[in-house]
Formats: sequence, structure tokens, C-alpha cells
Amino acid sequence: MVIFNRNSDKARMIWNICRAEQKETKAMPVSAIINVVGLGPGDPLDLPARNLSLMRSYPTLYLRTEQHPVIPYLQREGFRLYPLDHFYEKYDSFKQVYSAMTTFLLREAQKERALVFAVPGSPLVGEAVVRLLKEQGPANGVNIRIFPAPGFLDSLYQLLEIDPGEGI
Repeated sequence: MVIFNRNSDKARMIWNICRAEQKETKAMPVSAIINVVGLGPGDPLDLPARNLSLMRSYPTLYLRTEQHPVIPYLQREGFRLYPLDHFYEKYDSFKQVYSAMTTFLLREAQKERALVFAVPGSPLVGEAVVRLLKEQGPANGVNIRIFPAPGFLDSLYQLLEIDPGEGI
């Protein structure tokens, strides 16, 4: 009994469709990496050890913004910081700002082969640049790796002694 005949017209048609879809969705080979790390809600003690270790292994730490309570700690620790705050002054809309930051980071990653981009709180919550990097990275040969941290809401739940699972 033959379950699947590879030589049938139908099988060849399905095979050709699958190959065509593969070609259309194929991303560029990965040539660079952007490690996106969360800085946590603000206390250096909330900064995950894995994120801190990763940041220490790169010469420059790109920051979405220098306006974060953990920045003085990073400066005291001797990190070389490259804040992207100047993009906010250069463009008129947040859409333009985040698009320009994304383009800049993708280009820097291609030049440096790997970099660390740090964002306030968690990179998985409300970070437009991170979303754009995830969307555009593969097409530009850049792998985006996410290293989360607690967000400010985590601190708020503890401060207010509430469980968000029980309703707020």
C-alpha cells in the first residue's frame, strides 16, 4: 500500500509551492546580533545578573534613553554609554524617532557584528524600537536576542501588595 506517491502530479505541485514559499520568506543569512537587554524598573539590584554580565562583555552599551535611574550606577561601574536621546530632538514624531533608532542600530550591528541595546524596564513591554528591530532584523541579516528584566509594574505590584492575577 502506497500512502504518499512522491512522483504524483499533486505531490510535485505541493513540493513546488512549498519551495516557492521558502524562497519568498527566506531572510538574509545572519551576520550580526543585537542583544536587547532590559534595565529593570530603576534600582540596580533589580537589574538581572545575566543582563549585567552580558553588558560587561561589550565595549559600548547603546541606550534608548539616558533618562533612567540605573544610569548613574552604570557610569560608576565604568560602562561606555551611547545614549540615543539625540534622536528625540532631531525628529518631529515618535514614529520617525523609533524608525531612525532602528535603522541606526541595524547599521551599527552590521559594522560591529554584535552589540548590546539597553531599554528601560522590560524590552517586551511598550518598546517600539524593540518591536521594529524584531520585524526588520532578519531581513537585514541581524539576529535580535531579547534578555528581559522586571518592568515598573512588577515593582508597583509589590509596593501596593497586590496580585494582578486577582484583579486590580
